[in-house]
This record gives sequence, C-alpha cells and structure tokens, in this order.
Amino acid sequence: MNIARYLKPFLSPVLLFVLINAITCAAQQNSHHNSQGFRAKAGTLASLDLKVENNARYFLGETPSIRIAITNTGHSRQSVKDAEHQKFSLEVSGLFSNATQRLRKTATYDGSWDVPKEPQTLGGMNVWLSPTKRAPKFVKLAPGESTALELDLSKVFSTYLGVSKYKMTVRSEDGHQVVKEFEVYFDDEKTVPILAKLLEFEDSGARNWAVSNLAQFNRARFVTLLEALSESGNERMRDFAREMLAETRGGWFDPVKLRVEIKDRNALGEAQMVAVSLLNNSSGFETVKRAEYQKFSLVVREVLSDGTKQEKGTCRYDGSQNVPTRSTGSRTKARDSIKLGESDSTTLSLNLSQCMPVQLGVGKYELVVKPVEPEKNFRDQIAVKNFEVY
Repeated sequence: MNIARYLKPFLSPVLLFVLINAITCAAQQNSHHNSQGFRAKAGTLASLDLKVENNARYFLGETPSIRIAITNTGHSRQSVKDAEHQKFSLEVSGLFSNATQRLRKTATYDGSWDVPKEPQTLGGMNVWLSPTKRAPKFVKLAPGESTALELDLSKVFSTYLGVSKYKMTVRSEDGHQVVKEFEVYFDDEKTVPILAKLLEFEDSGARNWAVSNLAQFNRARFVTLLEALSESGNERMRDFAREMLAETRGGWFDPVKLRVEIKDRNALGEAQMVAVSLLNNSSGFETVKRAEYQKFSLVVREVLSDGTKQEKGTCRYDGSQNVPTRSTGSRTKARDSIKLGESDSTTLSLNLSQCMPVQLGVGKYELVVKPVEPEKNFRDQIAVKNFEVY
C-alpha cells in the first residue's frame, strides 16, 4: 500500500503549523533579545551621572570656571567618550558685561573639534589657526570614576559676567540636564586691584568694563585711580584718565545730572542769578531731595589774562533749614523729596551777590558748584559755568 499518498494531505497542515510555530518562536526570541538589548542600553545610560560643579559665589574679576563631570555609577567598567570630546549645551541668564537688564545667552561646547588654545607663530606673526575635526576619544571608567571637563564661562559666552545672580542649565548630548545657580559680587579688596590693571589695557572692551564697575560700585576709589593715572601714566593713559574724570564729575555715570546756569554776560552791579538744577537723565523714575532743600558749595574764580584762575569768593547754601514738615499724629514727615520722571528736573534759584559777600568787578569768571552730602544718584559731580561781568 502506498502510504505516502494518504499522508500528503495530513502532512501539509502539520508542516504549516510547525513552520508558523517556528517563526513565532524565532520572533519571540528575537523580540526578547531586542528588549534585553534596549534595557541594557537604558541601564548603561542610567548608570552614568552628569554633575556640574561651580562656586556658589564668584567675586567680580575672578575666573567663573565650572567643572562638568560624567561618573560611572554602575557596578562594572564602562567605555565612555572622554568629556573633552563630548558635546554640551549651556544656557545662562543674568547681567552680562555692562548690561542693565537680565539676558539669556546660549552656547555650545563641541568636543569633536580641536580648537587651538594659543596662537601659532608663523613668519614672525601670531596667527590663530582654524579648528579641525578630531576623532572621538573613549575612556574606560571603573565604578565611581569620572571623566571631566573644565570651562571658563566668560570664554564660553565671549563676555564678562557682571554683578548679578545667575541661573545656568547644562545639557549633555545623551539628554541629561543639570540646573545650577550662582552669584557674581563686587569685592573691594579683591575686585578693585584687578579692575585697576584693566584701566591701563589697550583693549577698550576690558577697559570700559572696568570703568563701568568701578564707577558704579566704588566711585571714590575710581576717582583716586583716575587721578593717579592722569599724572603717572603714559600720554594715552593720561588723556584717558582726564577724560574719565571730566565725565565722572559731569554726571556721565549717574542717572541724575547736576546742572548750573548763569547769564553769559552780566552788567556791573546787576543781580547775578544762578539756577542749580538736578535733572533726571535716566529712562525711569528717580527720587531726590528737592533742589531748594539740598546743600551746595559755590566757588567763584576769576580767569586772568594768562589763563590762571584766582579764587574771588565762596558761599555755602544750606537748604536743610528750609525743609517743611507736616504732622500726622505723633509723627512728623518731611516733604522735601520729589520723584522725577524722564527729563524732569528740580531747580534752585539764588542771587549770587547775596550768597557771596564779594562784589565782582569787570572781568571773566568761572563758577563751580558742588553738592554737599550728595545722594547716591548724583554723587561726585561738579558743575562748572563761565560768565563775564562787563
């Protein structure tokens, strides 16, 4: 009997079942292997920890360096790309350089490029070579070991970091993220010597940064440094220092400007009326004591034919005696302050002849007005006005 002819119809379904079952098992095994591989990969990522180390506070002028470290937190050795060859994105918000409002800046460190750290000497000249692509470098980390990268934030963002509180976010190329905060502060003992050296730099960017911070945070020391530089420096330094002194005393760095006005020509015996004003030169509101309640010193010098100046008389205006008050129960509140809007001013008018017990004769004169006990928004200012008596 030909048994094969009876088995053929039966074997086809059986073979089909076996084939389908084999394919299914293979697929399940393949799926199992793939999921194991994915979990292993995920486990590898999970066993690498990204950390950013930075100071909580940096004094102005200090290098704001940070350390980015990738640590093996697993239980076995791992091959990891060296931190200097990895790619990190950084985002920092704060007051950069001489900015008056907070800015958000982003930058990328790309370790796949070899960036020259120093210029090369070619033909007797210093030349910066272009970055070149480099092959990635891998290191094997034992459990607890790290690969790290140190960065100078001022170089990364190509700008100085000003006095401010900062928020920083660092992201690695595998998606890890760290958020940190820090502060830059002005330190008289540590910051001033650094900025004093920058005043002598040829680089105008560094010099202007030093000027801005010294004028804002230590005006007295700034003026002293400029006075010394105007006498001891080279010609360029002397010119720069004298210009800065004139701008400082003219209110260049202050939101409120001291102004003095007197007629250019006054007839002999005519009442010489002087107007001393405080002008808001900022874009916001500034609160000051009204001009008539301030204290001012006035000096008149005669300008002689050879250009020398001879003091003729002085007077002191003391507006504190004029301060009005109003009582509210048992409390007395002074009403001597005013809030000035943009370009608003408060003005004092006085008769120079009555203030100064010296009769001015025919000639050319210089009037110098200084505030006594000035407020912080117009400190160290001097107003000068030339006039003539005929």
